[in-house]
Amino acid sequence: MSFTRSTTNTTVHQNMPDYPSGEGYTTSQLKTAFDAPATGLKSDLNGLMTELEDTSSASNIGAAAIVSGDDSDGNVQAKLEKLQEELEGIALGSIPDGSITQAKINGTYEATLAKKNGTLQTNLNTEKLNGKTEAQLKSAFLTMFNPTTVSFTALAPNSGTATETKSISTSGARYYLLVNTYYKVILYDAKTQKFVFSIPIDGGQGYSDGYAVNTTSIKLYGISLNSRSSMTLSATYSSNTLTLKATKNSTSMSSQAEGGTPAGTITVFELGGMV
Repeated sequence: MSFTRSTTNTTVHQNMPDYPSGEGYTTSQLKTAFDAPATGLKSDLNGLMTELEDTSSASNIGAAAIVSGDDSDGNVQAKLEKLQEELEGIALGSIPDGSITQAKINGTYEATLAKKNGTLQTNLNTEKLNGKTEAQLKSAFLTMFNPTTVSFTALAPNSGTATETKSISTSGARYYLLVNTYYKVILYDAKTQKFVFSIPIDGGQGYSDGYAVNTTSIKLYGISLNSRSSMTLSATYSSNTLTLKATKNSTSMSSQAEGGTPAGTITVFELGGMV
């Protein structure tokens, strides 16, 4: 629709005779003639007010584009609908083109960068926890007790020196508890690649050489009398793989207990933490 234009005759007096009484105009006719333009304009104005109050009137009021690229119709109703569309886009995560000005950027992001005092990238690297993925972090902190047991063979007397290596796939935890049949309990740190400590539980058998703290190797087996035979454990960690290496030394003593090293097992528990 469009607003109704006024068609009221406002020049009614121009068509009246110069001497109305001589033409037979009565007093009532003259009053009506003089009031006609004002009465008509009043009616037209009230009609326009009614049209403006209608809910469809906004579509008949002109309006210029509100943002760059606005191709909606040039009326108030179309611009309101355009604004609604832009607001819905923001709510859904789509920022309209041109809606963030350089002034806003200067007042927020550049100020934040300045507070970092030139160390933003370093701080971000630290905050990313050295590049660990979400899955790796969950694995590191939610590792369940899922023991893996490996076996080491015996070394007979008079056999010299031998090494035996066992590799264990892990979930990438930092700390590992090693419980073994060589009468020791050991805690290993995969980050430092050292045995944090070892505790002998030999029960008086003499198969362990006491406590050890923060070392790269642990003696698992060694006869206390002149250390006639021995078995030393070392460990390395890389790419979720824990590798245990046993170095065995035998002597020419006649018995296995004195001259050789016994067979045994080591059970490994992941304790969690992050490498």
